[in-house]
Amino acid sequence: ASPCHLHWQETEPALHVEVRSMLHSLFNKLDALSNYHYTPRPVAPEMKVISNVSAITMEEVAPVTVADSALLAPQEVKGKKQKGELKSKEEMTDTDKKRARRLKKTRQRQRQRDRLRAAKEISKINPGLGNKYSKLRAEKQVLDVTNNNNVTMVEESKEKTVKSSTAFFNKLQDEVKNQIKSKTTLKKKKNKWNITAKKLKL
Repeated sequence: ASPCHLHWQETEPALHVEVRSMLHSLFNKLDALSNYHYTPRPVAPEMKVISNVSAITMEEVAPVTVADSALLAPQEVKGKKQKGELKSKEEMTDTDKKRARRLKKTRQRQRQRDRLRAAKEISKINPGLGNKYSKLRAEKQVLDVTNNNNVTMVEESKEKTVKSSTAFFNKLQDEVKNQIKSKTTLKKKKNKWNITAKKLKL
């Protein structure tokens, strides 16, 4: 570069610099507005500092020497075991309802297992029918009674005990269907006998 050019750069008036910067900004705006190929320059993202502390600490209302545990709300202290937010039935989704149902069923099964375990323990400890020898004695008495000709043994029902609600309602529905079917067959038989009686009268 020539010394004249360097001298011109050093002695450039401030007005020229201002005009050049204004022209650059004008050209940028015209480029953004003139054609869809040109897009405005993206806005630089602002830095945000998010502090994960309670509002009462941020407001500096609490004393300086107080512990964080003393600033907790009652639901934060008592509800530590609760997972997720408490919801009403209207707010619960299908997933929440299924999860609650599974939890209920597991608790029911656990209670049933506890009852059976307790019954076994009682049968071991109890000196009455819980004792093995007294059970054998009772079975022998039952066999002696059943061997008598005047006594008939009623057969035990082979149906399993209903444990779930779906099985109970299915069984109930089958019983109702059988009752309706038996009533319809009786009506058909009665109608048949009435028709035959009329024919005989004629």
